[in-house]
Amino acid sequence: MNQINNVDLNLLKSLSALLSEKHVGRAAERMNITQSAMSHTLSRLRDAFDDPLFIRTSKGLEPTSRALELVEPLDAVLGSIQALIKPQTFEPESLTLRFRIHTHEFIAASYLPRVVSDITSKAPNVVFDLKNYTEESYSLLESNDVDLIIGSGLDAKEHFKQKELYQERLVCLMNPNHKAAKGLTIDSFFAHPQIRISALNTKNDPIHRYAIQHKIRPPKIAMYTETLSMQLPFLCDSDALAVVPESLAKMGVEQYGLVSQPCPFDLPVISIKALWHERNQSDAVHKWLRGFFHSVS
Repeated sequence: MNQINNVDLNLLKSLSALLSEKHVGRAAERMNITQSAMSHTLSRLRDAFDDPLFIRTSKGLEPTSRALELVEPLDAVLGSIQALIKPQTFEPESLTLRFRIHTHEFIAASYLPRVVSDITSKAPNVVFDLKNYTEESYSLLESNDVDLIIGSGLDAKEHFKQKELYQERLVCLMNPNHKAAKGLTIDSFFAHPQIRISALNTKNDPIHRYAIQHKIRPPKIAMYTETLSMQLPFLCDSDALAVVPESLAKMGVEQYGLVSQPCPFDLPVISIKALWHERNQSDAVHKWLRGFFHSVS
């Protein structure tokens, strides 16, 4: 009967107790079972190892040579199993890893610096690897080539875990000499060309949906950019406008002297989320790092 299917973890733990106590009664107490149950376990052990394992004497149990041979490998096996199932622990000061994040530039500029500072103050050897979010980011998260995505979470797969961090309003941005700089109406909004991010498709475009719903001709697209922040310098000497998150608009006002105005019709608020793969949900290090990505009211 020398098959692994005939040996379970409790049998091995009982064998360890018997080798240590050399007494059925004391081994039973150690395993918190009855003496009868331990005697039955010993019978199973003898069948599993095809050896008597112990000889009864007036002083208790005397291990056979086969049983003595098992002491060292048994300790190693039980130790390995214990290491396998024990809770994962670590010291932040000694934590060394590269944490890979895909996000948008305006999030990296407005939200991430405080988070990165908080983490590195406690875990100075954590190196952040920040890249622009692209259409490939979800696939890279799936293949474990990205640790975290921070963005709107549109089209995220169901098994990706999410945590909302904060919300962004969308506003209109243009140069100060723009014809609509002092007052933007629905008519002037759709009459002027616009700069859009190339990753935005019709299905996820609230401006396109509004135009179709209200039977308005969608605005002319003057330019597509890979990232939102690339739009800012091109608005400076243009009659185009852009619809951008409010935090990016503030950067445009401060760095390029642009003008920000509310959109003349309601646009949905963007929910900015942290997204990660379910494989990392219970990972102690990943969970600890995620804890620094606080929700902002």
